[in-house]
Amino acid sequence: MTALLAYVDESERPGRYLMCSVLIEPAHAGGLRRQVKKLLLPGQARLHFKKEGNRRRRELASALLDLDVVASIFI
Repeated sequence: MTALLAYVDESERPGRYLMCSVLIEPAHAGGLRRQVKKLLLPGQARLHFKKEGNRRRRELASALLDLDVVASIFI
């Protein structure tokens, strides 16, 4: 069995709890991390959709879809 890295985030909405996970091979972690860091605006330390406007959220979602990963969403 190959060891994988898991990245997980969650969100709560009225009556609903969402969790997203992405599993990646450790060898790809550095490259993916660099790609995501390129999405940061000057002065930003990390991405957080809650603090982004709708236009920026769409831009980020589009860029994240271009990454070579598979995400699982649990409701």
